Amino acid sequence: MNQKMTKNTSRFELGASGRNREKTFSFDSAENSFNYQFTKKSVTQMNFFDAKLVEYSGKYFVELGKAKVELSVEKERHLALNNIKSQDILLGVLPEHIELRDYGVVAKIDHIEVHEFYQLMHIMVGDHDVIIAIPNTETFYNNYKPGNIVKFSFNGSLVHVFDKKTGNALDI
Repeated sequence: MNQKMTKNTSRFELGASGRNREKTFSFDSAENSFNYQFTKKSVTQMNFFDAKLVEYSGKYFVELGKAKVELSVEKERHLALNNIKSQDILLGVLPEHIELRDYGVVAKIDHIEVHEFYQLMHIMVGDHDVIIAIPNTETFYNNYKPGNIVKFSFNGSLVHVFDKKTGNALDI
């Protein structure tokens, strides 16, 4: 297999019985959940959750466990223009966009990776490993240890909503 890379696309040429078939994938947009892993610079790959998109009186929310977060006005506009209704979704959140809070999804700290400028906290939500990127501070070292229970949430403007069946982005 030959692979040609350009700034905006990745082109794969596949030979089959003397014929070349070509398919081009754009990695500059979040048109689907697979591509999104490659579009943004992040400390690690995106966290994906099985969640629910809820549309109520023109407002859109994502529900993850008992946590409910309203999406940004821009995301709500895109969803409404595309006539997206309440449905099960694949929710994408980058590790640096997840915040430890006094409310939200309950999780247990599994382990912590120490890096120069940040920590990667691996937490378990049920049997699902979630990674949170947290800047290094003395408070962090004193308050968080493996086995501790924490809660997290995220900003509704920083999440990504994908169709659960196709993986295609619903919010762009």
